[in-house]
Amino acid sequence: MAEDLEENTGEIGRSPLASHSMTGIARQIADPELPVGGGAMAGITLAGAAASAELVIRLAIRRKANVAHRAEIEEILQGIVDLRPRFLAGADEDLDALTRLLAAQRAVKQAATPEERDQARDHLQQVTVQAAEIPIALASSALTLLRLVERALPFATRFTISDLGVAAALANGAISAALLTSDINIALLDESPTAQELRSAADAIRTAAPPLAAMIVERAHARISGTS
Repeated sequence: MAEDLEENTGEIGRSPLASHSMTGIARQIADPELPVGGGAMAGITLAGAAASAELVIRLAIRRKANVAHRAEIEEILQGIVDLRPRFLAGADEDLDALTRLLAAQRAVKQAATPEERDQARDHLQQVTVQAAEIPIALASSALTLLRLVERALPFATRFTISDLGVAAALANGAISAALLTSDINIALLDESPTAQELRSAADAIRTAAPPLAAMIVERAHARISGTS
């Protein structure tokens, strides 16, 4: 995506994505003059997933049947409350990283001397690593969200557990999206040791998240259908 958009991007001032309406965010995503990477979209999606889970847990705290588990439920709730702003901040971090990456690519092309070109390439390497790290960090936080959602399952009712399944499904999709965004930036690093470290981190999340999300969705289905 970065290379495709490179020629269409200039120095752009932006307000945080979280300050926009959903309509404004959708318009910005679709505008080739305001490129938004996949990591930013993953962050926005994860904020929604966290909010869906948070709703269920806030309702669970009110239930008399959960009084004995209140401390655990509050711990789960606090974990998710802490993640939601992290996801929104991560969306903006990814957007800024893409902007810096495109600017660094242009600087390499525009360098007038070999010395300037070497400096520009060194800077490009640095911002490419950052562009790969940010979506991996988002995916890692999303895996934490999945683990919190799993812990919340026993405290949901048959009528609210579907929202935990929704949160898991959204988080799993966002993890895939974030890691795809990281993959394209890692590919720009060739086979450096840093690229290998980033690839290993991404692979670990890619291995852990789908079965956990699938288990959560399966348990939600079972509870809804009355088979659990």
